[in-house]
Amino acid sequence: MSSEALNVLSYYAVLAHRGVRTLCEEGWAPLAPIFNRTQLDILANCIAVVQDRSIADYMGFKYMSDFHRKWLTDPAITDPEKKEAEAALALMVKNLTAADQMKANQLITEANPRVYFFQPEYASTRAILDLSPHPIHNLYKMYSGVTHGNFSGKMLFDDDPVAEDINPREHPKTSKRVMVTSSRLCDCDLEC
Repeated sequence: MSSEALNVLSYYAVLAHRGVRTLCEEGWAPLAPIFNRTQLDILANCIAVVQDRSIADYMGFKYMSDFHRKWLTDPAITDPEKKEAEAALALMVKNLTAADQMKANQLITEANPRVYFFQPEYASTRAILDLSPHPIHNLYKMYSGVTHGNFSGKMLFDDDPVAEDINPREHPKTSKRVMVTSSRLCDCDLEC
């Protein structure tokens, strides 16, 4: 299951990277760091899946099954939807070892799934990023502010932060910086 999880994560890393390029080329560079932050989250997910090889397939299952496990706890789920979610989970579980199948089936029955798939093995995204061979936690903090609408984004990623123009415009300095960062993050994601 770990290889399936890494395949999906790599796919999203490439999509996020291409999204950065498109935003920069179309004049929306100040928004591109949001995708860079997404790439950092993808990197954290990759690390969470493969950091401990002895549980990599189980962590891959946790990543791949996160939506379906949470969907099963939705009070508005219909019977056909419940059957669909259960079938998807059963298909994933059967690809695990016997020991991991026991843990997975126990996980599926949790009434209150955790917010992040990687919990309790890892307490937070920071705990995971601290395991990375790349010193990226400060970058994560910087992009977190931008992602949540912090004013720092306007100062850091807008070539003319004084301009209050809501139309797209070129940001040659920011575009280069954001695209280089995205390329490096995509490379880290794909190395994982």
